[in-house]
Parts: sequence; structure tokens; C-alpha cells
Amino acid sequence: MSKSQYTIGDLFGNKDFHQIVIPEIQRDYVWSIDNVEKLLISIIEDAKKQAEKESRVSEALLNALSPEEREDFIRFQEKTKTISNVGFIYAYEDKELKRRIFLIDGQQRLTTLYLILLATAIVNDKFSYFRSRYFDKGIPKIGYKVRESAHDFIRRFVDYLLSGGKLNDVKNQYWYLKDFENDRTIRSVLRNYEYIFQYINERKITLEFLEKNVEMWFFDIDKSSQGEELYIYMNSRGETVQANENIKAELLEGLSEEEKIKGGEKWETWQNFFWKNKDDNSCADEGFNEFLRWIKIIEQICRKPEKSVAKHSNYIKSIRVNQKFDSRLLSIEIINKYYNALHNLNKHFETVDFSRSWLKGYASQADYFRFLPVLLYCSHYQIFDFQNVKRLSRFFKNVIQLPDVAKNPDDQTVNAIKLMTKFIDNEYKDVTDLAQFKEISEFKTILTKEEVFKLELYAAQDIPEKREAVEKEFWKCEDFSLNAGRIELVLYCSGQKLGEVTNENFKLNKFRKYSDAFFELFSNRSDKFLRALLTKGDYTIKDGYSTNLWADRYTFGNNVVSWKKILSYPEHQKYIKRLLKDFIQLKSNGSESNQALEEIISTYLNNSPKKDWIYQFISNPKALKYCQEKKFVWGGEDFDKIYLMRRTKATDYKKLSTFIEE
Repeated sequence: MSKSQYTIGDLFGNKDFHQIVIPEIQRDYVWSIDNVEKLLISIIEDAKKQAEKESRVSEALLNALSPEEREDFIRFQEKTKTISNVGFIYAYEDKELKRRIFLIDGQQRLTTLYLILLATAIVNDKFSYFRSRYFDKGIPKIGYKVRESAHDFIRRFVDYLLSGGKLNDVKNQYWYLKDFENDRTIRSVLRNYEYIFQYINERKITLEFLEKNVEMWFFDIDKSSQGEELYIYMNSRGETVQANENIKAELLEGLSEEEKIKGGEKWETWQNFFWKNKDDNSCADEGFNEFLRWIKIIEQICRKPEKSVAKHSNYIKSIRVNQKFDSRLLSIEIINKYYNALHNLNKHFETVDFSRSWLKGYASQADYFRFLPVLLYCSHYQIFDFQNVKRLSRFFKNVIQLPDVAKNPDDQTVNAIKLMTKFIDNEYKDVTDLAQFKEISEFKTILTKEEVFKLELYAAQDIPEKREAVEKEFWKCEDFSLNAGRIELVLYCSGQKLGEVTNENFKLNKFRKYSDAFFELFSNRSDKFLRALLTKGDYTIKDGYSTNLWADRYTFGNNVVSWKKILSYPEHQKYIKRLLKDFIQLKSNGSESNQALEEIISTYLNNSPKKDWIYQFISNPKALKYCQEKKFVWGGEDFDKIYLMRRTKATDYKKLSTFIEE
């Protein structure tokens, strides 16, 4: 490999070598979703730019050109095409193992790029093409020697997907071994591929763009003559100079000597703050640069409120992935205003549930939604009541968990900052005043019926102690993992349906009883609790398909994800309401928790003439105990066609009839 610049198509599709190998000395593939997302956003944005260029060239224009002119124009297009450069790859060719390239640095990006290629090929129905170009003789063009299990998995995984296999059924394949669960590379590949596939499937990107427009610099360490060329290239791009240092120079330029000295002193103070908060980072630049991004985003939205959400959202995306940015929207005074707010807020980070990793440059899109409106608030009210800040941060923490907000965090960050701007313009300080904007359409996704109900209920309390009592119960309910910031289910179970309950008829004590009971039962989720819940109805949900037993798989609830889904069904909510009502009543009559559940079960068994499959699970504790992952396969009403799964896979099972006592 002699040249130093490659497109993905050139590198992975190169016929001169068989495989890019990740050697044993390399660490596992561990890129997070956030890393993957940044790379995808960068590529997608460049793909859009290229598509815009191509859309401006009509077929009529090309047909009007002479053959020579058309050839020149095509060459010009090729030279001016949008390039998405993903950085540097360092590797070497092993003289003993011909046609193999061994990677030294860049495996996280290359593995992700290979998964992006694979997902794009599958989305665009290019199975055969990918197999012939990037799956050489049954072997992926990227191979792992880090661990044999990773090498074997990736080979089988790619082959399985190219044969039409479904991602959600990978773990049911005969070749998927139990040991794979403990392999970090395998776990990361599965998690990231699922995210990449969904991301690509929702956006327009072609395999052609990836192959021809995504480039990297390849540095063969055995060819040292490339070193100077790459060094010059890196420095010409300013890679060695941090963004904040460039901005510092721009902001101080043109100031008087006295102003430069004062500005320089402030800059040292800011850098020192991020140095103290860098922890295991090698320097403070990542945190400082992230801080400057926050300011630019907030200022961009505040100064140009007339711009569409889409344009502001694109600005957020671009500045998140761009390591180099200029000093526009910034000044020494503006930075200092936000720094003072951050410095004061920093004293309470843990109390308001903010992460210190944000100060190291690790804030996600969801974190922006939670944090930037609060930072804007604190920058405006330089002397602020901490209780107000705590309540404000709690509001945004809850709202980011809403599906409609979580799936569009950049768009909703724009709306959150716009909402906070209106809030500040009215000189509001208490979070409850956010409810004043509930009728504005662009804020309805944030100011949901539940959030407005809570805000208005807090505001209606006539003394601080009453408000704090309501907040205490609601916050406890919101913080429970299965509730994900919501109180609506517990409110409904307590007989106080959202939309009907008001300050006048809201009963805090009743809410507290149901919230405590809900927390107690769903924190433990014991087999006895599951059996008691079954007495109220079949609350199980579909959990995939078993190819071994040729039937649908169901779950009684085996993790937070499955329980959140179970709790989302209105019919299931009725069952939970009935169970909580009986449980609370029995406890108020003197029964202990376990005893109360036993009484619910025995009452059902004594009064139910049914001997159906639900009855069998309730009456035979050993049946549910056998299902360690709380899953079973439903093949029909016949007890011989209901298979209890001992673990995740349907290779270790027993028929329900096995547990029925004569």
C-alpha cells in the first residue's frame, strides 16, 4: 500500500490485501453510542452537502455540453466533491503474513466504518455486492486477533446478516455462545450495529457516497517518508492548536494592552477551573472547548430566535462534531458571564444530579437538553436561589426521558432554550411559571399535560411546607427507574386520573400509599409478586420468536426495558391498579407484605374455577422459579405446547405440563 490517502471503498475493497487485522496487543472494540453518533452525524452532514451539489446539476445541463466539455465538467465535479475525512489510520504490513495489514491505531473508527458499510448495504439491498467486495472468501475485510471469540463471532455475524438474518434473533443462533456475553468487543458490535442500522434506515445515505467520499489518511509506519507529508498536512489543518487557544488570540486581538492583560488573566482563571476538573484527561482543553460550545449554542439561539428549529438544530449538530470553531458569538465579557454561572453552579452539581464528566467534555445530546437551559438561567440570575435551580434542573431531567423529546434531543434543546429565554424575559424565577407558556405550540412537547399538572399543583400550595411535601412524594415516584420521570401511572392507580384531578380534589396521602406500595412491589419483583399480578390478568408481553420451538416467546418481565413496556399498556395498568388496591387493603388490616401477596394468591385459587395456563403458573410456584429469565414460549392452549425457558435461549426448556400436580 503505497499511497497515503484512501476512501473507505479503496481501503476495504482493496484487492491487494486480504484483511485488515486488529492484533492481539490492541484493546477491545469499546466505542460508545455517543462516539458512533458523532461519526454518523459528520458523515450524514457531508452526504447532504454532496447531495445538494448534485441536485444543482440537471441532466439537461449535461446534455447541452459537448463530449469534451462534459468530460471536463465531470472531472471538475470529482475534484470539488464533498469529502468526509475521518482522520488518521496507522498500520504496517507483516512480511511473514502476506496480504494482511496490521492496525496500530484507528481500530475503533475502522470497525465502526465497517459496520456502517454493512448496515448501509443491507438497508439498500446490496447483500451480494457487499459479500463480494467486503467479505473476501467468507472472511470479513476486518479481522480480530484480540480474542478468538471476537474473531469467530464477527465472521459468523456478518455472514448471518448477509444471508437475511434478523438482528433481534442473533442470540438465538446455534453459533452464538454463552461466552460471547462476556466479550466487550462482541457486546459493543451488537449494540453499535443496532444503533447504526436504525440511524441509517431513517436517513438517506448511499453506499456510493460512503465508498467514494469518506476518506482517511493511512500512515504505513514502515514507510517513514510519509511522516513529513502527514505532519505538514496536520499542521496546515491546525490540528495541533486547540480551539480555545485560537479563540483566545482572536478575542484579545485589537484590545488595548490593559484590556489584554485583564482578558489574559480571566482566561487563565477559566483554564485553571477546567484543569482542576479534568480528572484523568491529559489536559483541560476538551472540557474548556466543550464549555465554549455551550456558550455558542445558547447565544446562537438567543440572538436569532426567528430562525427555524431545524436550522438551530443543525448548528448544534455541526458544532458538536467540529473540533475547530471560531470566536463568533463570543467575547471576554460573555464567556466570563457564563463562567461565573458555571462556577457557582459547580458547587451544587451532585445535588442537582449533574455529571462532572460534562466538565471534561463528555456531554451528550440529552445532556445538552438538561443542562443548557439551566446554565442560561444561572447566567442571567448571577445571584440565584439554589432551590429554584434544583427545581428547574429536576424539570428538564424528567422531560428528557419523554420518548418524543429523547428521540429528537437537538430539536428539543432549541425549544428548551427558547422556552427559558421567554421565562427570563418575563423575569420569572420559579419553575412553576413555565406553565404560563403551555399554550404555545412549539413548547407542547416539553410542557406535557403531566408536567403542567405538576407545575400548577406546586404553585397552588399556599405554604412552602405543603409544596415541599408534594414535591418530595412526586420526586420519589419520578426517580423510580420504571417510572422514568412520570407519576401518571401511580396517580391513576390511586384513583386520581390525570386530566380529572385538580388541586381541590388531589389527595396526597392516597397518592403516597399507592406510590409506596408500587415502589415496594416493583423494586423486588419477586416470583410471589408476579404470581399475585397474574391473578388480576395476563399481563405478559411478546418477547421475540423461538426458531427452536417455532412459536412466539413471551416474558413475565425480566428487566427494566420489558417492565416499562408492560406498564405502558392500559389493560395492564388496570391489573396493577387492582393488585395495589388489594395489597394496600390487606396491609392496612395488619398483614405483612408477603402474607398479603399470599392471601391475594389463595383467594384467587379458592374462587377461580379455571384451570387454564395462568392458573397453573399461579398454583405451581416451581413453574415460575424454573424460568430464571422469566420467559416462556407459547405454542397453544395445550399445556404440552407451553414451554418454560430455563434461560434466555429455548434450548433448555420444560413443558408446562411437567409442573402440573395431579
